[in-house]
Amino acid sequence: MRDMALQFYNAWVANMGQPRPKKLVCKWHVDKAWLVELKVKIGDTGLEAEVYKMLPMVLEQTSTRLFQDCVGALLAKLSADLKMKEFHDYFVQDWLQNKEIWAYCYRIGLGKNTNIFTEAFHRLFKRLYLGGKVNKRVDSCLVNLLKFARDQCFGRVIQLTKGKANYRITQIEKRH
Repeated sequence: MRDMALQFYNAWVANMGQPRPKKLVCKWHVDKAWLVELKVKIGDTGLEAEVYKMLPMVLEQTSTRLFQDCVGALLAKLSADLKMKEFHDYFVQDWLQNKEIWAYCYRIGLGKNTNIFTEAFHRLFKRLYLGGKVNKRVDSCLVNLLKFARDQCFGRVIQLTKGKANYRITQIEKRH
């Protein structure tokens, strides 16, 4: 599971060798890339909203037949208006050719559909510790990461003191 940049995948393959791992792209990065390109290529917020409602439906289909149907409906919508022609071409060229790395229907049986824990951490960290702002300074990011780690440790101590364990901890304790 990775972001859109290929350097991490290429470094992994160069160091680990064969067999090549299957590439998967994080849903968050796909969504972010689509939002950026919608604004750049369409420019009309009403049309952007209509198209954006369809994109997650295409992404999250777990059946290849339904995926093809949703893609067909999306492409029909995009080709119906000249304002959406540029996004149509972008989607066909950059995304449909690589659908195996982002569409859920091609991830069946891989054991991983998302990096949900990483996404949850990112959302929590950005909203609570960075105040919803983009961080540009390493020192302030490190300070906030230390605050996050401190809060997680205190939360864990409180949880252990109260004696409430989640399902995973309960299962570990049963095995030991």
